[in-house]
Amino acid sequence: MPLPAAPPADLPGLLDVTWAAIGNPRFKAVIEAWLAMANDPALREQIGPVVAQFSALVSPDAMPAILTSPRHRDFYLLARETMLGLALGRATGRGRPLRHERAVLAQLRAAAAELDNQG
Repeated sequence: MPLPAAPPADLPGLLDVTWAAIGNPRFKAVIEAWLAMANDPALREQIGPVVAQFSALVSPDAMPAILTSPRHRDFYLLARETMLGLALGRATGRGRPLRHERAVLAQLRAAAAELDNQG
């Protein structure tokens, strides 16, 4: 799940990049690995670095140019956790997008654009 060639320039773009990673059908394997690692220390030692590599892609610390204020950072964390919930819903629903997924993502994007416009 590589990052795009050009980094996002604003908060809505950052959400798009984050959803591209989290919404990827292959992300189901990351969810399964996280859950398996939680209960198996030996497995955590073996696959933990791979999961950590993905986690770094969606960490607010990786986007300092966009998440310049506590409000932006807090909103990104809210949006990221919401997207993780959508991905978990997909994972438990045979990988199909959820009926409400598009509406949730549109609301997040609209709120991100409004926050960006406020400065």
